[in-house]
Amino acid sequence: MLTKTDYLRFLEVPRHLWAEKHGWLEQVVPSDYDRYLMAQGVEVEGLARQFLQRRLAATDPDAELSFQTVLTDGDYYARLDASVYHPDTGRSDIYEIKSAMSVKKEHLLDAAFQRLVAEANLDLGHIYLVHVNKQYRRHGHVDISGLFEIQNVDAETEELRQELLAGREAAWAAAEAESPDAIEACLKPKSCPCPRLCHPNLPEFSVYDLSLIHI
Repeated sequence: MLTKTDYLRFLEVPRHLWAEKHGWLEQVVPSDYDRYLMAQGVEVEGLARQFLQRRLAATDPDAELSFQTVLTDGDYYARLDASVYHPDTGRSDIYEIKSAMSVKKEHLLDAAFQRLVAEANLDLGHIYLVHVNKQYRRHGHVDISGLFEIQNVDAETEELRQELLAGREAAWAAAEAESPDAIEACLKPKSCPCPRLCHPNLPEFSVYDLSLIHI
């Protein structure tokens, strides 16, 4: 099935999605820095969950908060970071958690993808992004109430609806193609995750293997 991560990979370069689905991505061992960033992301998500739990307990104690709810819509799959069901209205809000300090286009595309899948399963209310408050300064213990901001992105994700509907179909077609030959490849061999596929004519040791050389 196609996930939001798959869709973002397709937007990066269509052939990279084909490579991921067909086992052509190079296996890369994460660096210490990469592992540090991943650990930070896990920590931020845990704090954001506490933030949402406390916020809802104070503002809407009857609401039902769930994490990692899995939804599908045909060929498309979503795992919601958080969803809140309101018994009084029968509607559900979804929250996507980001460790970034501002909302970027990729976050809106992410949320818009989730929105389309959620709409096929839920009576959907609002779409929110939860991100780190860049104005926050820590003094002693972490003040979770000040660490995060919540931004309503109903309008932004609605504006992306047609782009997402067309884009996810194109991504699915690329992922399901028998051959990558007609699928757009990347132009950056040094950072390509599947150089054997995108750049098959590179020698085993190319100029891109030279340290401290920027091309």
